[in-house]
Amino acid sequence: MRKYKRISHEKETKLIRCYRNFNESEFARDVGNIDWSAVHQATNIEDAVAIFNQELLAVIDKHLPWKRIRIRKFSAPWVSNEYLSFVDRREYCSRQYRKCPCEHHLALKKMARRECNRLRDQLKRDYLRKTLERFHNNPKKIWNTIQEFWPGSKNKASKINRIGNNCSSESISESMNVHFSNVANKIIDNLPEDVDINAHLPEQLPPVFEFKEISVDDILDAINRLSSSQAAGHDGMTSFMLKCAKVELLSILHYLFNMSITFKCVPTAWKEAIVTPLHKGGDRTDADNYRPISVLSTVSKLLERCIHDQLYGYLTGRNLLSEQQSGFQKGHSITTCLVDFLDKIYREVNEGGACGVLFLDLSKAFDTVAHDVLLLKLRHLGMKLSVVNWFASYLDNRSQCCRVDGHLSSPQRMNSGVPQASILGPLLFICYINDLPSTLRKSAAFLYADDTALLVKGKSVNDINVDLNAEMRAVEKWFNANKLAVNSLKTKSMLFSHSRFKDKHVPLHITPHNPELPAIEQVCTYKYLGVHLDQHLSFNVHLDKLGKKIKSRTFILNRMRNFISQNLACDLYRGLIEPHFMYADIIYDGASKQSRQLLQTKQNNALRVVANVDRHFSATKVHQDTNVPWLDIMRKERCCTEVYKTLNGISPPNVCNMFIRSSHDRALRSNSNVQYLPPRNKMVLADKNFVNRAYHYWQEIPVDIRNSVSLPVFKKNVKSGNFFKHET
Repeated sequence: MRKYKRISHEKETKLIRCYRNFNESEFARDVGNIDWSAVHQATNIEDAVAIFNQELLAVIDKHLPWKRIRIRKFSAPWVSNEYLSFVDRREYCSRQYRKCPCEHHLALKKMARRECNRLRDQLKRDYLRKTLERFHNNPKKIWNTIQEFWPGSKNKASKINRIGNNCSSESISESMNVHFSNVANKIIDNLPEDVDINAHLPEQLPPVFEFKEISVDDILDAINRLSSSQAAGHDGMTSFMLKCAKVELLSILHYLFNMSITFKCVPTAWKEAIVTPLHKGGDRTDADNYRPISVLSTVSKLLERCIHDQLYGYLTGRNLLSEQQSGFQKGHSITTCLVDFLDKIYREVNEGGACGVLFLDLSKAFDTVAHDVLLLKLRHLGMKLSVVNWFASYLDNRSQCCRVDGHLSSPQRMNSGVPQASILGPLLFICYINDLPSTLRKSAAFLYADDTALLVKGKSVNDINVDLNAEMRAVEKWFNANKLAVNSLKTKSMLFSHSRFKDKHVPLHITPHNPELPAIEQVCTYKYLGVHLDQHLSFNVHLDKLGKKIKSRTFILNRMRNFISQNLACDLYRGLIEPHFMYADIIYDGASKQSRQLLQTKQNNALRVVANVDRHFSATKVHQDTNVPWLDIMRKERCCTEVYKTLNGISPPNVCNMFIRSSHDRALRSNSNVQYLPPRNKMVLADKNFVNRAYHYWQEIPVDIRNSVSLPVFKKNVKSGNFFKHET
């Protein structure tokens, strides 16, 4: 038999910080002993930040030196010396059988293979159990550990072998960085240039907002709010390092941040990003199928947090942000946006009409924001020239590098867009599209960041078609003026109506302004903000997909159940399965009883796995043993929580306006000091509305619980009060 020589591959390595001998107190002491006089003597912010980075990185390199480690292609931390000896025994028996293929050697080979596999499975189970117990309060770590061991799991961060004709890591990183940098320019170049932005600007407010001096307490609060697991940016500083020496760094950070405001300049070192491609799906050799994940300087995020708090306080204090925008605002959420959206549909259908909805899809909305237009809008929002100049410096001359398998590309300049993974980026974006609803005349806009839906009411489909086409023209003009592009191929329309609506079979016909583009496709179901909506709002499609997702997670839990404790299994259920049940659950609370019962069956099966009992075991008993409430009880409690937030002014104004408050001086039958009355119903479909259902749930709660002094107290009292019964 010919013997083949084993091919030796080049070992892949990477540099990491070594934390083995790290002493936090000594590190903080050395940071406190740094002489910052050179920083104070610098005449500009660029030199000051360069000296700051040099001095601080010298201390970091002393306490956390770089270490080169080898990258293992197949990580197996569970391997022990005993297992390696069993592997040697298995290979020896296999060689003996190849030399002499007799029954005796075959039996030895099979026995050695069984023992090796048995020990391997046992070591894997023990390692997985210990790892899950260590991270039982961290669902992200738990899921990453499960994916590492689960066969066939999709690793989106796997190695990129080829992009187009590029095969080496160096060429791949360069081509990916060029692609990410130019993708927005290609969209902007195809937009019409003859649209005047001044005709679409809101009314200019007097310039009153200017930055205040950033205090030491503001910086300390920003450091405490940093995530400890945040990666290092281009400067090599992690949030962990800053938190270890936060007290010692407060004075110098206070000086640098206020120096940036005074000089109206953001240093270049704080505007550099490192981008990592993340596969979204599809062909792995196509650069369009990758999403850029940016990592910015940690110090720059501290400055952004301080600026964000001042800017957001000004915008909300003067009610300058649109009520239709539910993204990146306190008190707003996907649930509040969906509640408002569906309430308007239910009310119109309740009156015998229908609603036509246009779900707009924007192409690379965050990346195509025009800097000159954004600065102009900041001026119109009442910001002084000094603030606008600071933001001009913040947006100008930004660059990014792409990292692929440890190789860093050359920097590429970003000429448009708001910085990804930044703190100020989302707030600047909602300022950019803040005036979009004011351009609409016959429709209601629902915004969640760049997810936009236009809703038109009507008694006939012809009226809805006319109004939607008019709004489509107005929106296209606004987007063209603001240098944003609507993807007409992904934009969809849908008609919401009752099954007895006379024009339910008449199609919607919405056409873009460009005659070369096809008409907007009308769909029967659409996934909006994570919820699958159908034209009759039965939520059958959503609950069916949710049930399949729960079933797959239950299967994974079942495979692990025999070697983990019940407490750990319950933690895994609450971290991996229960959040899917809770996502926008009050939205589909009005679905048919049959659909809700099918979903309840999925929870019962998952809890039987947690309790490690037979599938015929009593569902009531398993809920008692695991102390997990029924789904309908959870939904009722969450509905009442939303009512409490609404009646106490915690929810957004658009949600609060849905409730009709009682103006009676005398006590009504509910005997509550804070009351609301539901609208009258004409059709059965209106019973699905959140306002109607939540009203009946609210009446089951005693008056003293409704008048709880705070939201946490209300939640605790409702959960411990057992006011709701399970619907069988």
